[in-house]
Amino acid sequence: MLAQARYEAGVLLRNGEQLLVSIVLPLLALVTLHLTSSPSLGEGRRIDLAVPGVLALAIMSTAFTGQAIALAFDRRYGVLRLFGTTPLGASGLVWGRIVAVLGVIALQVAVLGGMGLALGWQPTWSGVPAALLVGVLGAAAFVVLAVLVGGRLRAEAVLAVANLL
Repeated sequence: MLAQARYEAGVLLRNGEQLLVSIVLPLLALVTLHLTSSPSLGEGRRIDLAVPGVLALAIMSTAFTGQAIALAFDRRYGVLRLFGTTPLGASGLVWGRIVAVLGVIALQVAVLGGMGLALGWQPTWSGVPAALLVGVLGAAAFVVLAVLVGGRLRAEAVLAVANLL
């Protein structure tokens, strides 16, 4: 399963579109929210509100959108049938994807958190353990949802649904 996770993480990081969606667009969103005064983010310092929101969006995007689309096209081209003949099996594939997504999310948190700190973000350190737990559980839930959507709908429909959500 760890070998599958390494493979999945490598695929995610080598795919230019995934890298754009996972790292570059959240960075642009973070910097834009920091530099502008619109939209209103409520009370408090903008950067302290923007960083957690951008991190949550990045986690959801990586865990759901990319995984649902990849799975749908893997299914379309018969890759999943081939996995059925290996010792990895379906559960190993899902766990491999979850571990890979968590690895990519760790990279996102490092990059986006580092940029946030550089822009003046002052996180409440006592909330970090709870945020990590929620992030891990949320990522796992979104990967499972991606498996559900990517495993049930046609690849073209998954493109529309995953990008819409």
